[in-house]
Amino acid sequence: MRVEPAGVVMTGTCSVQTNRCVARTPAPITAVWTLPGSRQIDVCSACLDEQVRTGAWIVEGARPSTARSSFVTDQTPGTMIPPGTPKAE
Repeated sequence: MRVEPAGVVMTGTCSVQTNRCVARTPAPITAVWTLPGSRQIDVCSACLDEQVRTGAWIVEGARPSTARSSFVTDQTPGTMIPPGTPKAE
C-alpha cells in the first residue's frame, strides 16, 4: 500500500502495533495517509520503519533500512532514547 507521511509528530497510540511498537500507550507518533483514498493511520516510528522495511507500505522516494531500529526507554513512560545516546552522568 502506498502511504504519505503527514510530517507531524503528536502524542497518541499507534494504530499498527507491530511486535516492535513503541506507542502501545500514549507516546510520540505521526500520521500517514493512504494513497489513493487519504485514510489517516496513526503510527509510531518503529512500526512505520517496519512496515516500509517489510514492503507492506511504500513511501515514495524512501529507501527502506536494512537494520532494525531499536530504542531503550528510561523510567519515564513514553520517553525514548535512540541508540548511541551517551548516558547522563
